[in-house]
Formats: sequence, C-alpha cells, structure tokens
Amino acid sequence: MSKLTAFDYYNSAKISIVENNLDQAIQNLKKAIFLEKNFSQAYFLLSILYASKNLKKETLKTLLKLIELEPNNLWHYNNLALFYFLNQDFTKAEKAMIKCLEINPNFIIVYPNLYLIYRTICDWKKSEEIEKKLDELSIDSPFINILRFDDFEKNLQSAKLLVNNFLNNLPKVNFSYQRREKHNKIR
Repeated sequence: MSKLTAFDYYNSAKISIVENNLDQAIQNLKKAIFLEKNFSQAYFLLSILYASKNLKKETLKTLLKLIELEPNNLWHYNNLALFYFLNQDFTKAEKAMIKCLEINPNFIIVYPNLYLIYRTICDWKKSEEIEKKLDELSIDSPFINILRFDDFEKNLQSAKLLVNNFLNNLPKVNFSYQRREKHNKIR
C-alpha cells in the first residue's frame, strides 16, 4: 500500500465537502498541510471551511498564513478584507483593500468593496471618491447602483440577473469512481 500524499488528502477533503462532511474535510486539509507546510490551496480551502463554521480565530489565522505564503496574491487580501468587514472591523477591512490596490491599482473588484465599506461607516466623502473612480473606470456595477438608490427596481433586477448568471455558469462537479474509492480509503 502506497503512502498518501498531501495532494491525496486535499482531494479527499474536496470530496468530503461535496458530501457535506465538513469536519472530515477539515481533518484531511490539516493532514495535507502537515505533510506540505506551504500548501496554499489547502490553506485557502481550510479558511473557507473555518469561515463557514464561524470559527473566527481559525479563519483569521489561516488567512494571515495565506498572505505570508503568497504576499502578492490580491485575492488573499480581498478575502481578509471580507473577513474583517463581516466581523465589523472596517478599519482593517479598508487597509486590506488598500493593500490590494498597492499591489495592483487595476484590481477593479476593490472599488465596489471599498465603496461598500465607506457607505457602511457613513464616510460619504470617500464613498463619493470611489463613485467617481468607478465612473472613471467605466465600471457599471448593479450592486453599487442599488446603493446609490438610482432607479432601485431596475438595478435590483439587474443584480439578480447577474447573480443568477454567475450561479448558472458554475462548473458542475463530477468525481470519478477511482477518486471516490481512494477517498474512502483515507477515511
């Protein structure tokens, strides 16, 4: 019998997620990380699982580890900002978003996120600056338009359509029998 690799545990964790066995997925990801200390994909998936289980301390620790491993990855800072935003630490959320812009000023996802942060904390001056930047970059976001309260009903329908299109275009998960069989051995 061959020894299981970090990638084997990682794949098994993904199958456990599909089977809605999040605790097993977490255990498999921890095993993958134990075998491969810098396995950023495992840390990323682990951060999502911790967040879904509302394990705030573990989520933050894992997100910070991802940034340590990949300090120029915009998405790690974006996810860290989202974590801080959801936990109502708006100052840290803003700092993480600003770090995204320092790495890449053209990372357009940051602008709607910053806009939402500024609107939440009632910083109207900064939210207005972001609105101007969005207009300058020709970013038409139905989510921002909803916050602007311009033609609310039209923009709400546009936002729903955007979300539905995104969800309908997600790839379908199809695991082969062989991968499932290997997963069952790991359990």
